[in-house]
Amino acid sequence: MKNKHLFLTIAALMPLMLHAQNEVGSLNIQPKIGLNIATLTAYDAKSRKAFTAGVEAEYFVHQHLSLSVGAMYSQQGVRDSKTVGITDLSAPEADCKFILDYINIPIMANLYASNGFAVKAGIQPGFLVRSRFKTTSDGFTSKTGDLARDLDLAIPLGVSYEFSDLQFDIRYNIGITNATHDKYTESGDAKNRVVQITLGYKFWL
Repeated sequence: MKNKHLFLTIAALMPLMLHAQNEVGSLNIQPKIGLNIATLTAYDAKSRKAFTAGVEAEYFVHQHLSLSVGAMYSQQGVRDSKTVGITDLSAPEADCKFILDYINIPIMANLYASNGFAVKAGIQPGFLVRSRFKTTSDGFTSKTGDLARDLDLAIPLGVSYEFSDLQFDIRYNIGITNATHDKYTESGDAKNRVVQITLGYKFWL
């Protein structure tokens, strides 16, 4: 009987538990860490699988709608066993890697549905912190820097699932500006494309 009463009490409180953290005006900070699967348009190259980590602050303007801003260290770029199509910087049969690392600032609107799911969209300026083209051929490695533009702009679209303040997030960051200087690309069109998978935890303030 005691177990039955306990079950009924938990069942009655469950809706309050689900919505208590989504009160209008509530604020949380979410450290997060994850994986990037990054490419660049116009390059016949393999994706670069790399690291991302950072933090986001989220403010609820409605029970089911929040605005968030973050700062994410994001390793991006491409890799290939032959060439990544950068003019005069790669050689046949060389192992090539084009490294682009950013501090991205995602500014998002997050629409929360039932059962912990949310859809999100926004705008994301990114500030370049490292640019390097690395070529290894016949055991010799050469490096070239200063290939990319200092500012990258992207549109992040994503979904997330949340359970007990633990949030699993998948985003597709669509670059809308050319990431490299035109002289380094044959097509003059190299935009970032990044699938970003992260796991974060919300600390409520």
